[in-house]
Amino acid sequence: MADIVIGCNVFENIPLQCKTGIGGIKNCWISSYSGFSITENATNIVTGITTGTTTLYEITPARTSSSIVEDQAIDNTNTVFKQTITLVFVDDSTMRNFVASIAKSIVVVVIEDRKGQYKIYGTENGLQVATTQNSGTVESDKNSWTIKLEGSEAYNAPIVSASVMVPFSI
Repeated sequence: MADIVIGCNVFENIPLQCKTGIGGIKNCWISSYSGFSITENATNIVTGITTGTTTLYEITPARTSSSIVEDQAIDNTNTVFKQTITLVFVDDSTMRNFVASIAKSIVVVVIEDRKGQYKIYGTENGLQVATTQNSGTVESDKNSWTIKLEGSEAYNAPIVSASVMVPFSI
């Protein structure tokens, strides 16, 4: 029996990893897709971000409420990475104004996860924005805004060097 050959090369063996991961989003930065660009090194790590005339806004979601899902999918024989980012924020006038400013935009977002790793989403095609305001029903319910960002990219989200984010952090 012949060996089965996989279409893409496997570049290295990956040993069993320790189970030391931690989930969740710590922080995020959102900018308009227009005029935004990145620079990557030979290993596809983002080493530079240019926002053009737009601003990269730092916003912190409610703890243990936000998530990222990046699914590899096949669309009409093309492999794409569908990126969905769900961010939840406390409802207040500042957040209402921010939601109004991005609601009809195409955006790019940098996410810092709870492990301290940064990744950038929407660099090729941008992310669509959908928002929901939830008042809850009883006093103990969540009173919040949910911002859902969705898009498709040819490659999964690249890692951003932590030093790149220093000028953008509050």
